[in-house]
Amino acid sequence: MSKLETNTIDNISGSSTLTIGDSNTSTIALKSGATLTNFPANTPAFYAYKDANTTISDATYTTVVCNVENLDTNNGYDTSTGKYTIPTAGKYYVSSILFGKADGNGRANRLIGRIVRERSGVSDLYIGYGDIDYRDNAGRGAVLNMTTCHEFNVGDIIYPDLYVDVTTGTPSILGTTGYYYTSFGAYKIIT
Repeated sequence: MSKLETNTIDNISGSSTLTIGDSNTSTIALKSGATLTNFPANTPAFYAYKDANTTISDATYTTVVCNVENLDTNNGYDTSTGKYTIPTAGKYYVSSILFGKADGNGRANRLIGRIVRERSGVSDLYIGYGDIDYRDNAGRGAVLNMTTCHEFNVGDIIYPDLYVDVTTGTPSILGTTGYYYTSFGAYKIIT
């Protein structure tokens, strides 16, 4: 085994790729206490939240629009539609928190949340799902937490939907500044 000691390794002028190891290299280890900096780990990534309540139609799936971005490394999230377009293929960790309720003194029968994948313009798969059923004991609202790990192609679109069925009152999606009652995010974990 040989040892290379240096402070800087640069790629060849005109090349944007620096390769360490070969097809036989299965692990690159850092010594205890060493840190890896300026490395784009877990990207692309985005996270957005909803900053105000929105009333929605009763017993109808509604796309949840989180209109304030905290993070969007590749400009793939659209704050006007609530949809994220996958910029690079791979496995992603996806998470959504949806807070639905009946307004005023209303009562909710059921709340259903789902994370939808749209491929080639068609909503073809629900990759996350949450359900609260109050039909035998009506509640006012609930928070649905959904997480999943899923493989996506470039151009796939993902977004959260919320269904709130109320006995009385008007259903709404809760949002406020400074608290992430309703949010949506994802980051790439594996190519």
